[in-house]
Amino acid sequence: MQRIALLVLAALLTFGCAATTQDMAKSTSAPAEEAKAVPQGLVQTIGDDYMVWEHAGRIYVIGQAKTNVFFAEHRHLPYTKTLIGAGPRGETVVFEVNKKDPALVARLMETFLNTPYPLDRDGADYQVYGYQGRLFVLGQEGTAEKFMEHKHLPYTRTLLGAGPRGETVIFEVNKKQPALTERLEEQYL
Repeated sequence: MQRIALLVLAALLTFGCAATTQDMAKSTSAPAEEAKAVPQGLVQTIGDDYMVWEHAGRIYVIGQAKTNVFFAEHRHLPYTKTLIGAGPRGETVVFEVNKKDPALVARLMETFLNTPYPLDRDGADYQVYGYQGRLFVLGQEGTAEKFMEHKHLPYTRTLLGAGPRGETVIFEVNKKQPALTERLEEQYL
């Protein structure tokens, strides 16, 4: 009786595991191939020495092209410096560290903190950037490129504490289109 029970248990485990392993191989092969074909989560790049990814609720800041390729494939960085809550939405920010180039992490941190970060894009209607603890809401074509370059808007309307976490929200103003700011406020708030 014990032999029969053991044989049945062994058969169930063998066939059950084989089916599970085959099912797992089928289910994991397609997403892995898709992930390699189209890297998901790349948010921002500046040349070949500054790339920002969003992955698993964190922001990853990478400063070398070879590390960027490694991260795109494995979603992991071997050496990092982590700042909890330093992201524009309070995310953890993970910076690449290179043991042979200690200045890399300092450069990445400085660039991240001094570069507007794209937060929300609502098609052609408006774009939101986080920069130095504030939210900038832009609504005209071409303004985002100018803002990324100069980190300044010539005319703005500022609402203190109007952001989702109490941030100051700065809306773009165009003197030739007075309805722009009202439209941005209605859509964003």
